Amino acid sequence: MASGELEVLRCESSLWSGHCCARCRAELGRIINRGANCRACRERICMSCREYSTAAHAPEWLCIRCHKEKIEYV
Repeated sequence: MASGELEVLRCESSLWSGHCCARCRAELGRIINRGANCRACRERICMSCREYSTAAHAPEWLCIRCHKEKIEYV
């Protein structure tokens, strides 16, 4: 079994749920790179799967899926 397949299996198991990025399934750390919850969908997201808004008043980010949905509605 390839290491990528093992990581996907680990992330999809109920034991590891919440320790993987909801978008790319990258394993999240317990201390470093823990991920954060998207403000729209509340899923835990890694740094690579975030899109930052360009609003000057408050730097805010959404996961790539929620950001794409927000752009489609505007």
